[in-house]
Amino acid sequence: MSDNVIIPRDKNYIDKKTIFYYLLLFATLGALFATQPFLRYPYDMWEHLIAIDEFRLANIPLERSIWHSFWRKAFVFFSIDPSQIFLRAKIIHTTQILFSFFAIYLFSKVIIRHIFTHIDLFSLRYMAYWSTLIWFTIFATFSMHYHLVWTLWYSIGYQITLPLFWYILALTIILLFEPISWKLKAFYLIQVILISLLILRMHSMEYLYYVMYLLILSLLFWRKIITFVRQYYAIVIPATVLLLYFTKQYQPEQSQLFDHLRHFHFSELYATIVIQGQELISGANRSGAVINELMKVTLLLGLVMLLFLRLKRGQNNHPKVDRKMFLFLFVTSLFVLIPLTTLTGGLAAVATRMNVVHRLYFSASLFVLLPVTLYYFIHLTLKKHHLLSLNLAIVTVLLLTLLYSKYFSATHNYAKNIYSVMQSFDQKTLGFNLNDKEIEILGKELKQYKKRFDDGKLIVYYARPDIAIVLLLAYREKVFWWGRREYVSLEDFQEELRRKGQADFHTIIFETPKDFPEYIPFK
Repeated sequence: MSDNVIIPRDKNYIDKKTIFYYLLLFATLGALFATQPFLRYPYDMWEHLIAIDEFRLANIPLERSIWHSFWRKAFVFFSIDPSQIFLRAKIIHTTQILFSFFAIYLFSKVIIRHIFTHIDLFSLRYMAYWSTLIWFTIFATFSMHYHLVWTLWYSIGYQITLPLFWYILALTIILLFEPISWKLKAFYLIQVILISLLILRMHSMEYLYYVMYLLILSLLFWRKIITFVRQYYAIVIPATVLLLYFTKQYQPEQSQLFDHLRHFHFSELYATIVIQGQELISGANRSGAVINELMKVTLLLGLVMLLFLRLKRGQNNHPKVDRKMFLFLFVTSLFVLIPLTTLTGGLAAVATRMNVVHRLYFSASLFVLLPVTLYYFIHLTLKKHHLLSLNLAIVTVLLLTLLYSKYFSATHNYAKNIYSVMQSFDQKTLGFNLNDKEIEILGKELKQYKKRFDDGKLIVYYARPDIAIVLLLAYREKVFWWGRREYVSLEDFQEELRRKGQADFHTIIFETPKDFPEYIPFK
């Protein structure tokens, strides 16, 4: 048995540690339940909420409708009608946040136990927990008026494909490196195939991440990959062919990269890479909002650990580290740097599209790197109290990084990330532009308008955008609406009426009630 397996002296000690861990875990899950979805109008989540029942009104590719169809059927099954739009938003947000926690926790746990081959159970659990918590705080971006963490931007939408990617990556590592039964292998492989097809249909960018990780795994563990393919070729080959077919079928558009390679235009390809790479590093990569202080600290610690492993190569050191698996983690952590250089960013732009390269930040595995490095150095330097020291070290690094970010850093990005997490508990800050009382007032005003025009004719309302979307979705009324991004002025409305001439329906200008907050799009 390895020296770093902690064997408690008595059962009560085990119980205390177990109870404390699960209290912490359930408190975190409770906090996730308490978070509120980001619902400022007219950001992207409204496109998805509209498309659940009115897909024709949304500007979304048809093949991605599988996400909206799933939620439409779920809400029909549970009798949550379209007028309960804010309840629907909360349910989607909470469900996808909780699945994200589960998927990231699973990936973290799997990769950590393959890096430290003799890790004790509690250290593994805590490291996976901290890795997951870091994931929730380390990735963010800015748009229009808001700097928010990834989960707030994408908790209502089909980019649940990112946690799904981490989930199938965890299953893939288990399939390749763990001795499990045939039945379990088949079960995991079926999940990988089906979820891969789902990702390709809903949002194929995340499948690119999966391919990138498979490429790194194949380079580092090529013997293991060959052995696995030889052993299960009857399943692997048909599955690979099927996935290649669907990859081609659901490719959103022709890649510039393959177009240049097909015609041997190598000089043109290089020129395109440089041009687009320069445009990216000039600001299109959104690095000013994404790269934060914790990322830099984490990569620095990872580099130091890599150097230590190199210097101590061949020595019988404690703890035991699978160097290849750590190298896999470190290299994939560097994916966060892809949009930051001319060549890597330009290559990513021609392989995908310029306006999606910034999403590659979210493909990096560096959220696991900080707990891994701290665990390694603690076990290298201390003889006891490893678990307590690990937890204290992680909390200390996070707090010091937060303080540095808030008071000394030029960008303050990590502090902004934490602030956005705190905002997620306040519905007034990130919730819909109008509160419950104001939405209730709209309902009363609506009844008054209907009383004035009680002749059986259809009524079409003109209102400012945030009121119009409430009338459309919450009260299921007809409104003059050209889409969430289109602001219809009163002049446009009146011109449209003049153009149509005599109509067989009533047109009503829904006056904004007195003392309502000012509406500013995207704010």
